Amino acid sequence: MNKRSALFDNIKAVMLILVAIGHTINAYKADYGDICRIIMQYVYVIHMPAFSFVTGYFSKDPEKGAHKAVKSVLIPFIIFNLAYSFLSVFLTYQASGKWDFSIYRSCILLPSSAFYYLVCVFFWKYFQRDLMKLRYPVATAIVMSLLVSLIDDNRYHIAYGSVFTLMPFFLLGVYCTGEHVKKIRSIPRIFGAVMLVLAVIPAVFLPYHYRNTRYTYEFSEIAPVPGMLYRLLYYLIASCMIAVVINLMTEKRCILSRIGENSIFVYAGLTFTAPHLYVAIVRHLPVRQNMPLNILLIIIFCTIAALLFSFSWERKAFSRLTDGIYGIFFKEE
Repeated sequence: MNKRSALFDNIKAVMLILVAIGHTINAYKADYGDICRIIMQYVYVIHMPAFSFVTGYFSKDPEKGAHKAVKSVLIPFIIFNLAYSFLSVFLTYQASGKWDFSIYRSCILLPSSAFYYLVCVFFWKYFQRDLMKLRYPVATAIVMSLLVSLIDDNRYHIAYGSVFTLMPFFLLGVYCTGEHVKKIRSIPRIFGAVMLVLAVIPAVFLPYHYRNTRYTYEFSEIAPVPGMLYRLLYYLIASCMIAVVINLMTEKRCILSRIGENSIFVYAGLTFTAPHLYVAIVRHLPVRQNMPLNILLIIIFCTIAALLFSFSWERKAFSRLTDGIYGIFFKEE
């Protein structure tokens, strides 16, 4: 399987759309109660683990990754985070929407909303060479992830906590080979479909915060030992779901592939528009009381938004911007 695999671009595309759907449904959590909780439990146990895994899968060269970490990850993070902070000020001033404004961050050291993931990617890529020198990289990453959430400072845990709690999936992707992927895809699809259905069970019966990677045990109101056990269970379930996605996803090039190829700009665009633009659009429409219709509209909105941000010219224009900023501070290579 070649490195620029349509399979993994398609996986990235679906995960990006699921991230946007999860964030948008979260805006209606107070209205929809358990149904909203179950949907989010189901979505969240798949999308960030799979996205971290794919990031690792495309990070086979640690030297190259470390060399490009500032230009390709840190500078985009700074741009997106600053823009998001300005947006938060504007929306707060306008008092538009009815969601929790605590997701906004005015300090660049505290990543805004989904941009915490870029902080994770920067550290993973920058320190990948050192991580791979460990005797047992994945096992060590799991131990660190269990310990990092023992701290009681949840404010900064969204950034450095997520670096450690999602790191095992990144490293699994790094060590995953084309042969591993072929073996997973050789499993009869019926098993993948059954596993996809069975994943509803933990979504229904496990505590809401058991799968949280951004929050401390204390913030999640889970004692440390049960919190560690829940996290290990989360790693097991999420790893199975990554295998399920690899097994079931098409490897043919399609419109999803375009979204996956331009994932950096799609990721940013969806972070700005979901849920904020959606909530602003439908706030005066009678859809809030109609849960099935609202969820259907959320899925349609997030899918269309992903497509609108997936044109290659958008990514290329943004790349020219980041290259220009990089050139201001660093010498030409």
